[in-house]
Parts: sequence; structure tokens; C-alpha cells
Amino acid sequence: MYNQFSFYDVTFRHFSVRLESQSIKDMIGRGMINSEVISWEFRLGHLGFEGFELYQMGPTPETYLLHAEYTTGENFHVIIHGKIWKKGVIG
Repeated sequence: MYNQFSFYDVTFRHFSVRLESQSIKDMIGRGMINSEVISWEFRLGHLGFEGFELYQMGPTPETYLLHAEYTTGENFHVIIHGKIWKKGVIG
């Protein structure tokens, strides 16, 4: 599956995010950002689709812990846990 995110209207606390997906097509979500967390969510009630992604600062400033969930009602539910770190940094 191919997904592409575009971020725009970025301020110090909020932003908009566009998701282009092979299965859902285009959708717009809202996000928030602060010194500890970057997150966004999508809701398409007419399709029963909703989801969010949360990137929280990890144990070092170079790492983020990821938690994401997407669902299409009872048919499909995905949960993602991960870790992102700066290249060259072992975390």
C-alpha cells in the first residue's frame, strides 16, 4: 500500500495534514505539535474510517516513539508501534 503525507498551514502548535492513500484516496486531518509530541488524526465518518499517529519524544532527544492506530469500523484495524532515531545515533 502506498500512502503520501503532505503538511501545510504549520504554526508553532497546529498544522493540517493531507493523506493520499491507494485505498481511501484523499483526506485532510488536523495535527498538534509541542516540545514533546507531534500527532495528527483523520476522521471520515461516512466511510467509518478514523486514525491517528502520535510521535512522542523518547529517552533521548534524538529519538521518537511512535504509536498509530487506523480503523475502518469492524472490517480493518491496524496498530503500529515503533521507534524513530536520527541516523548515526544508537538509541
